[in-house]
Amino acid sequence: MSVSKRLEEKVLSNAFNEGDRLPPERQLMEEFGVSRTAIREAIAELAGKGLLETKPRHRPIIRRQNYGNSIESFRNTLDNLLTDDDGLKSLYESRVFFESALVRHAALNAKKADIDNLRQALNANKNAIGHTEQFHATDIDFHRVLYGIPGNPIYPMIHNTFVSWLTGNWRRQERGADINRVMYAGHEAIFEAIVDRDPEGAEKALERHLQIAWDYVRSVMLQESA
Repeated sequence: MSVSKRLEEKVLSNAFNEGDRLPPERQLMEEFGVSRTAIREAIAELAGKGLLETKPRHRPIIRRQNYGNSIESFRNTLDNLLTDDDGLKSLYESRVFFESALVRHAALNAKKADIDNLRQALNANKNAIGHTEQFHATDIDFHRVLYGIPGNPIYPMIHNTFVSWLTGNWRRQERGADINRVMYAGHEAIFEAIVDRDPEGAEKALERHLQIAWDYVRSVMLQESA
């Protein structure tokens, strides 16, 4: 059994409580009969899984696996993906796949309160067309409502993860009212299909909307690399 697996079993055992500190490295080295390097590599792996919180010059803190640190681990993985174009494209495709399912679900299952929340977010998005920062915030809010409709607490966390990389890309782009109008039109088409209880139409509108957004991001990236 690997050092990281043995250490993981120790961390998850009843020997520790949430917030306890891991024993000193030297004690772990003696217990497992391995080098300091092997212990540090195992600690780094468990930190990546969200089971340990590490800080320089401090012993790692035990963290029980939960929604929050699982998503944080997922977010760290996504950050690594964003270092190249292929990773960015993969993340975009993941978003299309996930949100396509969300809009289909909304078209079939959205309650009146959900529709009202979507309408409110859409109106705010329309009113912000001439204001880039405000439009960005209302764009995020529109999609946040979609992620909340199924009632699964994990989905809004996934949305927050997507937002973390979207925000960086948006702030690098010179967005004017023209592109904002195009983005708003995409939201409007998605909303209308959901109101009409048309899952196929909602999915097609979502795919068109995100394809336009991706094409715009790619054009900006190409300009920056030229």
